[in-house]
Amino acid sequence: MRRYEYMTFSFPDEPPFPPSLDHAELQHLLDEWGEQGWEAVGLTTTNHRWGETREVLVLMKRELPLER
Repeated sequence: MRRYEYMTFSFPDEPPFPPSLDHAELQHLLDEWGEQGWEAVGLTTTNHRWGETREVLVLMKRELPLER
């Protein structure tokens, strides 16, 4: 049976939104994690009470080695 581990990271919503989010830097980060076996499998936002975005949350997963 396949087993996975998960990791999350987030970008807080502070002006300017997202703060200092450089798309090339994000791509580089995702590529580095991809080389380590991580795959981005989800993205969502969390909100304040009035519906304003508080943060962007990214979910990553990678398969664990099979146990023998």
